[in-house]
Amino acid sequence: MNVTSTTNTTLPTAPAPPSISNQQFAVLGLMVGNTLEVAIGGIISIGIFHLSGENPGKGSMKINWTSLLMVNFNFAAIIYMAWFIADWWLDGSNCVIGSILDNAASHYFYLSFDLFILFKTCVISGYNRVVVVMAAVIYLNRTSWSALDIAKSGGSWDPDGQLCSYVQFPLSGLGYNASDIITDLFASVVSVIFTLKHIKSGFNKIGQVIMQENVLRSLIMLGVNCFEMYASFTITSPFLTLVAYMIQNYTYTRCLNLEIMWIGVRRRSAKTGKKQAGSSNSTSFFSKVVKAFSRSEMSHAEA
Repeated sequence: MNVTSTTNTTLPTAPAPPSISNQQFAVLGLMVGNTLEVAIGGIISIGIFHLSGENPGKGSMKINWTSLLMVNFNFAAIIYMAWFIADWWLDGSNCVIGSILDNAASHYFYLSFDLFILFKTCVISGYNRVVVVMAAVIYLNRTSWSALDIAKSGGSWDPDGQLCSYVQFPLSGLGYNASDIITDLFASVVSVIFTLKHIKSGFNKIGQVIMQENVLRSLIMLGVNCFEMYASFTITSPFLTLVAYMIQNYTYTRCLNLEIMWIGVRRRSAKTGKKQAGSSNSTSFFSKVVKAFSRSEMSHAEA
């Protein structure tokens, strides 16, 4: 498929030969495979964590928001990468519908990630009312741009060139890209503010871990999305453009699934955190954060 607009960062689609060589297609296929590996591995890891709960009699199979959002995102990643591959073989009979489905899959992928990030942002704030309301408004804004883009952008078959061209609606392309950056900026600012606010107020080990993981993840994604916005307007090579998109997709998938690693880190810090929390005010910020995580964390990590 040929991309006719450089503003589309949600739906990267592969130009038809000779724009990209067979060797370059192989590289893109490898990058897609790496993303699929992380997504599938994430789903398996989440399942293993639930099945191997430390307290089988106390709800080790409990479904909670953290694990549910992670599984949802990984399924979205699998669907999106599958459509990305299938998109290479669209023809005149399925160009329009194939492009719509591909675009919808890409928005499902990015919306799922934004939902997870905003949820974690609310948790790190101790479900601060202002933060929760702002997160809801930001997510509804991103969803609105996705709906507009799916309605206005799409594929068009070129009978002369025998290729399926993706036509990006400029306004929605700019809107959802800006919304993604706003989401990451919001998450980064909230994480940093609450970290700085409470870093000297009886902050224990597990509290530090909770803050560090969210600040790090938010800043990484903010940097990646800013780079992607820059690349979409400056890179003219179809192959390099798609490589940039695949790097973004892989980073999204890897960052979200690192939550499983952070669960282990939090578990190792839990005993120290409990001892320090026991000597602090029960209404402190840390207590609110730990309480929030206890509602959203996987059951095996709750202690």
